[in-house]
Amino acid sequence: MYDHIVVGAGSAGCVLAARLSENSRAKVLLLEAGKNDAKQEIRIPAAFSKLFHSEYDWDYRTEPEPATANRPRYWPRGKVVGGSSSLNAMMYVRSAATTICGGRPATPAGVTTTCSRCSAAARVSVDHR
Repeated sequence: MYDHIVVGAGSAGCVLAARLSENSRAKVLLLEAGKNDAKQEIRIPAAFSKLFHSEYDWDYRTEPEPATANRPRYWPRGKVVGGSSSLNAMMYVRSAATTICGGRPATPAGVTTTCSRCSAAARVSVDHR
């Protein structure tokens, strides 16, 4: 008998299960349909496409749409601990400041702003090239 059952050991599922298990009395079950994330290609960004159409991928296709000339498109989704984050070549996209600040103009990193949420985002997104 479990207090909580989390289905899917992707990024969110793993975080949720970890947070729920902080209560030492809670019994948490984390279910994942895929494999462990020990495959070498998961750790090598240039090799991420080798995971496509494999046992680590659900191998989904989208529905045909007019914007794709009515063709389905391949939609890689991770069937592995870490979920789709394990198939993403360690790439990420930062939110635009206008998204964080509800439509106000973007503020470059390092510039003081009156929007506290935007200031926090700027502090964590400074590019140190």
